[in-house]
Amino acid sequence: MNNLVYNDIVSCFFFLVSVYFAIKYVKKHTIKYALLSSICLSIGNFLRSVGIIFLLAIIIYIIISRLNLRKIIHFILLAVVIINIPFNATSFILQKKGVIKEPLGISSAPALMWVNMSIGKDTFGYWDGGESYKIYLSDCKGNKEASEKVFKEKIKQKVKEMGILGFTEMYFKKSLWLWTEGTYQCLYYGMSHTQPGGYSYEIPVSKFFVENLKRREYINWILYATNYLINIVILIALIMSIRKNKYKFSLFVIIILGFIGFYLLWETKPRYIYLCYPYLILLSYASLRKVFSCFESIVKNKFSEKFN
Repeated sequence: MNNLVYNDIVSCFFFLVSVYFAIKYVKKHTIKYALLSSICLSIGNFLRSVGIIFLLAIIIYIIISRLNLRKIIHFILLAVVIINIPFNATSFILQKKGVIKEPLGISSAPALMWVNMSIGKDTFGYWDGGESYKIYLSDCKGNKEASEKVFKEKIKQKVKEMGILGFTEMYFKKSLWLWTEGTYQCLYYGMSHTQPGGYSYEIPVSKFFVENLKRREYINWILYATNYLINIVILIALIMSIRKNKYKFSLFVIIILGFIGFYLLWETKPRYIYLCYPYLILLSYASLRKVFSCFESIVKNKFSEKFN
């Protein structure tokens, strides 16, 4: 996956450790865990600027875990103060050395560029072929304020053209794709060294799949089925937990919901939800255990009724 996910692998690790220490903080109420969670969160955010999703998820989790107000405030203050330290420190050092003339982020592409990219009837939020970059870099000469005005008008125009129904349909397709086939894109990556394929050189696996889309389709359908089955099992287990007022994995659910909400509005690529994989894996495992345990108890009860 290295050639596809860039710095997401390393940031995924730091966000995961941050979540781990946040859970430890809720259980042990020790300030060192809040500090460690905040430090890991800041490093993860420096590598991949989605730390706000994790920060909000952890704060919500701490609040619903019924920690006392003082403990909640301690964590929030630490996290908010620390989260941008690596970014600000890097900006200061680079300015001091004369590598850059202004603070990092001043001339970055506006957020509206990514929002504009995320609205597309045909691409439904995927890469728009560089059209948005062209507006920012070529048409507006990299001017942030000027490009923001253009993107606002573009977004308004797209919404007007698509209408409420078209807009809703586009967002539905976007979410469905991202969280099903978009999680692995098996058909187009990792199966061949030819097009469509993800390898730049020939290996035994790529030779097996070369120019044979049917073989790829078979595996794709296995992955489709597995993906849907896991999501259904997770949903069943969560409903069972809610009915019993048990929220053991609520933080994982809040993180995933945060990513779902964020990528409704943002430009999407499969690698962007790589950061959710650990929580999906843990939820899948826990949910399968819960469902099988429930099934096992039902079978035992049936047998005991029959023989008694």
